[in-house]
Amino acid sequence: MVLSVVYLGVLGTSVAFVWYYQAVQRLGAAAHGDASTNLVPVFGASFGVLLLGEPLLPSMLVGGVIAVAGVMLVSKA
Repeated sequence: MVLSVVYLGVLGTSVAFVWYYQAVQRLGAAAHGDASTNLVPVFGASFGVLLLGEPLLPSMLVGGVIAVAGVMLVSKA
């Protein structure tokens, strides 16, 4: 249980906030807000597969490709 609390405190909170604020600084608040919102399911599914051993379904791959492509298209505009 202690390891879970440390994991959530260090990786799930502090590292995520550092990356979030670095992205806001580089991209600007409006552009990053759209990107991070659309990529939450991609990272959730990725970490579920990597950390929890969940199956990677074809529909997850298709959805991830669509989300990443959408973020890339919007960020270039």
